[in-house]
This record gives sequence, structure tokens and C-alpha cells, in this order.
Amino acid sequence: MQHSHPVGPLPSVKPAPTPRSYQLRAWGAVASLVAFLGIYFGLAGWFAWTAWRLGQSAFAGRSDGFWAFLVALCAALLAVFMLKALFFRQRRAEDHSLEIQSTDQPALFVELNAIADAVGAPRPHRVLVSARVNAAVFYDLSPLNLLWPTKKNLEIGLGLVNVLNRSELRAVLAHEFGHFAQRAMAVGRWVYVAQQIAARLVAQRDMLDNFLQALSRFDFRIAWVGWVLSVIVWAIRSLVDSVFTGVQLLQRSLGREMEYGADAVAVALTGSDALVHALYKLQTADIDWDRAAGVAGELRVKEQWVGDLFALQGAIAERTGRMLDDADYGRVPVAQGGPSRLFDTADSAVPQMWRTHPLNHEREARAKTNYKASEVDERSAWTLFENAATLREQVTRRLIEAPEAAKAMDEAALQEALDERFGGELLQPRYRGAYLGRALTRHAAEPGQLVGDLPEEAEGIQRLAALYPASLGEAVRRWRRIDADKEPAEHAELLAELRRHDQIARETHLALARALGDGSEARLRGLLAQLHYAEHTAANLRDLRGMLAHTVRVETTGRISDAGRMRVRDAGGRLHHALQQFYAEAPDVVLDEVTCKRLQVDSWVAALGELKLGPPDISHLGDWLGVIDSWMDLAERALNGLRGAALAELLAAESRTAAKEPAGEATVPSTPRGYATLLEGAERPRDLRPSPWARFLAAQGRGAAAARIAVAGGIVVGVLGFGGGYGDISVQVLNGFDRPVRVRVGGASAITLPAFGSATVGQAPDAHLPISAETEQGELIERFEVALEHGPGQPIYNVAGAAPLVELTYTYGRDAGQVPPRVLGAPRWSSSQADVFFGDPPHSVSVKQGQTEIRHVLYSAADVAPAMQLSLLRDDAAAVERLSEQHLLWDRRDSPVRYAWLRLLRGQPAHDKVLAAALSREPAGIELLRERMDTLPADEKRSLCDELDGRAAAPVADGHSVYLAARCLPEGPLRDAALLAGLARFPQHAWLAYGAAKAEAGNANWRVALRDYELARVEPALAPFASIEANRLRRLLGEKELGVEAERIGPPSRLLGALGYQVRARALVSEPEAFARLAAGEPDKAASVDAAPSSHLLRLAAASDGASADLRRRVATLPPDDGLDELTYWTALALADREGRPAPALPAAAMASAGIEPDQIRKLEAFRNALGSTAALASAEKHLQGLLPELRGQAYSMATVRLGGRAPPAWREAAKRLLQSHERPYFN
Repeated sequence: MQHSHPVGPLPSVKPAPTPRSYQLRAWGAVASLVAFLGIYFGLAGWFAWTAWRLGQSAFAGRSDGFWAFLVALCAALLAVFMLKALFFRQRRAEDHSLEIQSTDQPALFVELNAIADAVGAPRPHRVLVSARVNAAVFYDLSPLNLLWPTKKNLEIGLGLVNVLNRSELRAVLAHEFGHFAQRAMAVGRWVYVAQQIAARLVAQRDMLDNFLQALSRFDFRIAWVGWVLSVIVWAIRSLVDSVFTGVQLLQRSLGREMEYGADAVAVALTGSDALVHALYKLQTADIDWDRAAGVAGELRVKEQWVGDLFALQGAIAERTGRMLDDADYGRVPVAQGGPSRLFDTADSAVPQMWRTHPLNHEREARAKTNYKASEVDERSAWTLFENAATLREQVTRRLIEAPEAAKAMDEAALQEALDERFGGELLQPRYRGAYLGRALTRHAAEPGQLVGDLPEEAEGIQRLAALYPASLGEAVRRWRRIDADKEPAEHAELLAELRRHDQIARETHLALARALGDGSEARLRGLLAQLHYAEHTAANLRDLRGMLAHTVRVETTGRISDAGRMRVRDAGGRLHHALQQFYAEAPDVVLDEVTCKRLQVDSWVAALGELKLGPPDISHLGDWLGVIDSWMDLAERALNGLRGAALAELLAAESRTAAKEPAGEATVPSTPRGYATLLEGAERPRDLRPSPWARFLAAQGRGAAAARIAVAGGIVVGVLGFGGGYGDISVQVLNGFDRPVRVRVGGASAITLPAFGSATVGQAPDAHLPISAETEQGELIERFEVALEHGPGQPIYNVAGAAPLVELTYTYGRDAGQVPPRVLGAPRWSSSQADVFFGDPPHSVSVKQGQTEIRHVLYSAADVAPAMQLSLLRDDAAAVERLSEQHLLWDRRDSPVRYAWLRLLRGQPAHDKVLAAALSREPAGIELLRERMDTLPADEKRSLCDELDGRAAAPVADGHSVYLAARCLPEGPLRDAALLAGLARFPQHAWLAYGAAKAEAGNANWRVALRDYELARVEPALAPFASIEANRLRRLLGEKELGVEAERIGPPSRLLGALGYQVRARALVSEPEAFARLAAGEPDKAASVDAAPSSHLLRLAAASDGASADLRRRVATLPPDDGLDELTYWTALALADREGRPAPALPAAAMASAGIEPDQIRKLEAFRNALGSTAALASAEKHLQGLLPELRGQAYSMATVRLGGRAPPAWREAAKRLLQSHERPYFN
């Protein structure tokens, strides 16, 4: 039954309760918008305030008044840059729409006003009609609309009106007006205003940018100001762009809920069905309108003018329905009325006018959750318009820009044009649309794969009747509707079903053609091959074209490099080669007469013409890129035409074959041999990506976007910090402890310094500046006050005086002589006039010829070995004691160097005091107990060991007690056995594992020792030492070594690097370049790298394979004890034995310092004695029992030096693997 809506007032719609999710999203969007605007206006205000503040201070007599004025001027320019984006007014761009008045369309305006009043929305300020399939509200905007609302205008697309009835149009309009019944709609207005501000700030370039560019090209002494300002402007633009992107994401999340709310208004006013029906119709309306516009555009080229585009839209919809054999095309299925569903989850299509809206099935589900029935006014929406025909003609003429004198085509001519466009065999309804909108051959590499074995003639005749059933059309429609990404399995299944049908259809007609025996089969196969050729060739060219476009897009993301131009040229070259091959194949494409007629050409060669485009070249790459698209368009149009003509003729020929009509045509279509194919899914990967710099600038990808935010934010924060703290005093803060420390200087926020880290804190002058330092756990290290005043140098706060300070002098230009390092002690509070604090010196300095520039760099010695730190303070016993005590107190308890501080105090009065204080705080500290055990008198040690033995024997003993009890035993088999038994008892105890590893290594049980060293590495205090030994065994066993980081005790030391040292396996290497030469097998060159090489290096070089006699004689003249240490003694001893010289004296102090026990020395000497006798050589290794891998390596090195080529190869190889290159001579 048909009902008619009255024209007049409508009952008010009561708004539905606001969902909690809607409220949360609304508040989130508002909060993000407020944050954005706060950042924007905060930056603008800060720049303006800074310009004012520094401008005033510049003329107040400060010493740096010029620089203050310059900073003020820069801040003023940045304030102008920020504020200029506020001056805009956004108006609707002029298009082909037509404004109408209530006097022109009274009934329509009554309807619009009634809907607006019913939903509680303001009436439209202006109403425009357009040709689009759309209805929307728009408005003019300016920054004032952040505070005051703007008047809303309504656009009604006649392409939408053309397909809807009165109820459906009312539902669509109610949806649009429903937005303005939502309070959160203001958020959308605010976001849009903010978007205009952000767009102008980010994208618009004006006089200020031109000024900065000109300034940057000026003299260097001035240009740097432009460079700095340009970087700041870039940072502000990037930050605003990134922050506003987040605002948009939150607003879109709110927008989804707002769409549901607007739908609810439409449902309340017009029922659940009207809006859903409109959505359903809009799917096909978009398609039909695009086709109608396409037909009108083609006719316009021929100077033929369509009078009514909307009638043409309807005619195309009708023809499309017939073509698809779909009676419901563009209509709501009758059986789908009521609460049943029109859309399913696989149908994700969204009409163009609602592309930012939820999916159709989601909107329908919401609309019908509480189903509301209502009467339907089936009258066309056109009945609301006065003189609809005239209005349609006016809008049509404006859209196609028809001249005033142009006459519209008559109906017959228009129908003829439609017949030409939508007629022909391919578009016959009986095919159910099965051959439209999809590739028919892309899944087959060869035409022969499109058909299988042919049936017998009788079976083929039986198949004909059921070849195109109604179910095929349903499958086609279903395949078109579903989203391959959301429902891949069903999409693939339907596609496979259609392809099976294609194969059956081809096989059926080929079987019938074979039965005719008149050449029809060859024609059908030839046409199928041409279809295959056209689809694959077009796909290949499109793919190469896409590759070129992708390459251009990637390479033009940032600044184009020479390598980028080469990549673009190569991609273009590949495309040109394929295009050239396509033209070269043209003579081999033989068309039959009918296909030629369909294409309106004499031959395929004539259809293509001549390729007059050469390959791309760097010199004219831009010009080549400018014309390649036209050649590609020509090729693709030709191939698409060939595909359509071949397919149409294939179907027509099949129809004639089915009717047993004679073939008639004598020409058999043919294709080239071996043409390029491109299977579906085999497209070339678009794996070229923009360079990291280009991705960074464009914020492509999460990582790049995060990096750009970080960098831009850092720059902006840096600018704010610089401007806000300009004139403050910079306090250098240094943490010399092996643990993070939190420091607070004055009223500034507390800063956390990493172990051995430093930072700079800006503070205003203060006569009573409070300073405090504490651990991350809140333990107070110290608190005091100082007077902070302007003066020479910068103040330095060395937390608890935990780091010795060293100043190095660097000379640039004319050599002014070497300045020795200045050791400044370890003061807690001091000042320095250094140029660089705790950083690296400049690599180069601009110096006038003949002059000298000096830079002073202050270094911290906190990250060097404790022995070296104490050596810097050797003249200050109190400082040595304080430094050791502070590090024992505050270094992290698992620090690898903490134990060294106590060992270095052995024999000094402070040792026992510091140890006792440490034990009072950590009575169970295993390293402290080890130190106490090693330094106690014999009788007290025995008492302690008895106590430990008792604790270790107890059933509830812990691994620490067992380990310490084992260490009470003398070095040798008893201790080793106790450690091994302890590890068996506590298999995860790192200290026991470390001791057991030494025992196993002493017995040459390399695999077991390596396992135990790896276990010991879990203890941070043991990790670097265990890693060094583990690496020795890994090299010996041929396994991959641990990284250098594993052996490192702390971070790389700047001070050691500046002094020319390298740390390798706990040893300081002072001549890294010379040792590199030695490791490369060049001992004489190693000895000549430095003018005065160390005796340590010379002794190793002289004992190396390939060392010259001169080098050995040079070493023989060294003083007996010069350069002898734990690493060179055994080498020097072996070389003296080999050359018959007196043996050097044992460097006992160096051996003791290295922890080498007398028993180990005796074993090495016994091994050395065995090398002198051929008879004893075979059993020499027994003397190495119990030696650590490093000492065993020294023994093998000693044997290799002494015996030379007579040394067992295994010893030579073991020496090379157990010792690092700086610990031994070079061996081939």
C-alpha cells in the first residue's frame, strides 16, 4: 500500500540517551583538541612573550645586549609565523552547484524546515542543488568559529534525489540535520577550524618563508640566523602536523559514534527501513552516475550534448539491470522489508557520500536493533521539486559546461549512443554478467590451460541448455559484493566457481566446433588466445607502469639523489623495453575481419601505429616521464579494445557454433610466440622504500613518524629551553658512581644521571643554591648549599667528589708544543674555563694561517680502572681514602670494579677502616668477605674459616658459605675439588661456577669450563671477567666469540681514548695502531709506527714470526727489566733462551699485581726447562696442570717462540687462540 507524507510540520524527535562510549569519545576528542590548541597558542604566546622579555632586557645594559636583541628578533619572527595562520576565512569553492530559494521550491523548503524543526537543528542558511550523488551540510569558517557557531548550508545532490523516494530522501536529510542536534557536532567544527589553522601553518608558504630563504643565502655571518630559524620553523610545522594527526584520529573515532547518533535521529523520524533502503540504493546510484557522466563526457568530445543527465542515469541503471539479469538492480528487494537484513557482513561497500561512515551492515544492525516500522511514501523524491525537468536541465548544462547555443540530443540519438556503449554480445542478459568486471585468463600461463579435455558432441549439446543458469548470476552478484580482504575464503571459492564455469563454457563450444569441422575450433582457440594475450600484456604493462610510478613516488618523497634518478631511469627502461616489445609483436597479432570491424581498424599494426618514444635517459628524464603516460594510455586503450573485441567475438562465435552456423570467416586469429605473461598474484613487489631521511621528513611509518615527533619536539623543547633559560648559569653535573644518581640543583626538576654520566643544568644566580644527590631508591648521598654567581668559568658539581678530573689541551693550527694533562683532583664543587665538558674535542677548528687555536676539554676519570683513578690522586692520601670509601658505599653492589677499590687499598692504613665500614653495611657481601679472608692474619683467618666450614656443612647451607669455605683451602687440588663439589650442590651459583670453571680449565676440560664460565656470566660482578675467559675457550674450541660489550666493565672511556689507550681483556693498550700492525704480521712496521715505541711492544714484536734480525738486536740492547711484565716476561725469556742470551729477571711485582701465584710461576718455569730437552718435550704439558687458560696460552707462546718450527702445531694454534693479539707475539 502506498502512503503519502504530508507537507508541513513533523512531530518532534526525542533524542536517544547518549551512550557511554559516545561520551568518552566526545571527551577524548575535546581533550585532544584542547591540548592541540593549548600547544599552538602556548607556543605563539611564548614566542611573543620571549620577544617582549628579551627585547626589554637587550636595552637594559646587559653585557650580551646584542645577542639578546637578536634572540628577541628571532622570537618575534616565530610569533608572527605562528599567528599568521589565524587569519583566514574558509569558503565553499565555486563548483557547478546551483543555489535555490524558497520562492523557487516552496514544497522542498517546507520539507527541509519541517525536518530541521523536528530534530531540533537550525534551519539551513543556504540551499544548493548539485549533480552529485550526495547530501551534505557545509559552512564557511574562520578562527572566530572556535567561539561562535557559523551558519549551516545544505547541499542536495540531484543524483541522489534521482534514485530515492520521498521517505528515503527524508531519512537522508534527517541524518544530515541530525548531526546538528548533537552537542558534540561543535567538536567537528572546532576540529575543522583547527585543521585549517594547521594546514596553513604546515603547508602554506608566504613572504616569511621567502625572507628566510633569502636570509639563508646571504653572507655566512648572517645566513646562519636564517638556517637556525628555518630549522625551528620546520620543527614547529612537523610538530603541529603530527599532533594534529592525533587530534584527527580521536575526532574520527568520535565521528563514528556521531554517525550512529545521526542514524538514530533518521530512524526516529522515518522508521528503520527508509535510511537502510537509501543506503542500499546508493550503492548502484554511485556506479550509474559515474557511467552517465562518462557517457556525457564522451559525447561532449563529439560536441553532442546530453540534456538531462539524471534521465541518462536512470536509463543506464535500467540497462545495467538487464545486462546483469538482475531485476532488483538499483531497487530494494521486496522480500527484504521489515526487520530482516539487507546487508551482510561480507558486504562492506560504502557509498561515496558516506566513505567516512561505518559499514552498511553495521549501520543497518544499529537501525534495526529496536525495529521501528513506518509508512512509506513511494512517490519519487522529484515530486518535492517544482519544475523538476527545468531544474535537471539547468544543473546538467552547468555540469557539462554546455554552450548557451548548444542543443540537447534527441532521445533517438541518445538511445543509439547507449546501444553503442551498452549493447553487443558481451552485455547480453543471458550471460548473467559473468564476463564483466574480471580478468578471464590471468590465472593461466598459457591459453591451453584455460580448457581441458573436450567432451563428446552429445554431451556438449546437453551442457548448452544449462550453461548460463540463474544461479550463475547470483554467484556473480555475490562475488561482486563481498570484500576479498574481509572474506578471502568465500571470495576465492566464488572466483574458482566462476572460472570453472568459464572452462566448461569454452570446452562445450570447442567440442561443438570440432564436430562442425569447418575451422570453427581454430577460430575459437585463436580468439581465446588473443583474449589471453590482451589481458596478460595489459597486466604486464600496467604492473611495470605501477613500478615506475612507485619508484618515482618513493624517490621524490625527499630530495632526489643521483642514485634515485638512476633507479627511476632503470624502472622507466624496463617499462620502455616491455612497450617496445609490445609494438614489435604487433605484426604477429593477426585479427579476423569481424574483430577488425569491432575495433574499427584495418589491422593490429594500424591500430597501434609506430612507437616514436626512445628509452629514458638521465639528461631528459623529466621530459620522458612527462610523455610516457600518454604512450601507456594509448597501449592500454588498444589492449582493452582488443580484449573487449576478442571476448565479444569469442562469445558471438560460440553462439554461432551452438546454433551450428558455418564459420564463414577464413582468417584464424593468432598471437605472438612467447609473449610476456603476468599471473594473478605474481605482480612485481613494490619493495623499494623511501630513504630513511625521506621517510623521516614525510613521517611515513610509525618509526619515522615517532622519530620526526621526537626530533621536532626536541628542537621545539630545545628552543623553549634556550629562550626560557637565556642568561642562566650552566652548572655541569657529573656522576662518578657506577649507578644512576638523582640530582637536584636549586629549584630545577631533579635529573637522573646514568652511571658515569653528566648533564648541564641551567640556574639563575643564587647566593644560597641548595644541591642534593640521592640514589634512585631515595637514599641521600649528600645535601649542601653553595653561592652561584656569574664569574670566570662554569661551576662543576662532582657528586660526592667521586670522580677525578683531568683537563687536556688541544692545539689547532701552528704547533705550540704539547701541553701535559692537568690533574684537578676530585673536588665536589669547583669551576673550570674549559671549552668542552665531559665530551669530545672538536675535530677541526677554523684557524688563520700561522696562528694557533687552543681548546681545553675537561674529562672525567670515573670510567677508567680504579687503579688509574687512585694513581691520579696519589699525592692526596685523604682523597684516595675518601674516593675508595665513597665508591664502596654508593657503587651498585654487583659492580665488577667495586672489589678492586678494596684490593687497591691493601697495605694502607685506610684499608681496614674502609673494609670494616663496608662490612657493617653489608655483612653478607661475598666480595667483602673474600677481601676480609684474604687480608686477615693467619690465626684470625683460621677462626673465620672454621666458622665458614661449619656453615657450609650445615644442611641449610647457602652457596656463598660453601664458596667462601672452599676458598679457605690452599690453591690446588683440594680447593678445586671443594669448588666442584659445591657447584654440584648448588648448580646455579655463579661464584661457585666461576671457581669451578678455573678448576676445570686447569685440567684442560675446556667444554665443561666453558659451560661454567657461561653460568658465571649471570652474576654482573663476574660477567666481564667470565666473558674474557669464555672467549678464550670459545676461540680455542672454534666457537663464535661473545661480543666486545660482554668483556667491557663499563662504558667506553673518553679519557682513555683521548690519551690514546684501548682496553682489551682488562689490559690497557697504549699503541693501538702499532698493535694492529703486529696482529697483521708486520712486526718491524709495528715497531716503527711511533717514534718511541714502548719496550712492551718491542719485546712482543721481536719474538714474532718474521721479525728482522735488526729488531731482535734492538730488543737485546734494552735494559734487562725494561718492558717486562706479566705479558712479556715469558716471551722475553723464550727469546733469550733461543738466542743464548742471559735470562731476564722475573718481574715479581707485576706478577703479584696480576694475581699470578708463585705456584703458577713454578709450573711455567718447569715447562720452560722441559723445552730445553728433546726427551722431556713430550711430557712438558704435564707441568701446565692447574694453569688458567691465559697462563697456559703464555706457556704455548713461550714454546712457539723458543722452538720455532719445531714447536708442536697444536701449541702454536693454542697460543694464537688462548691469547689475544696484544698478549703475545705474532705467529703465522
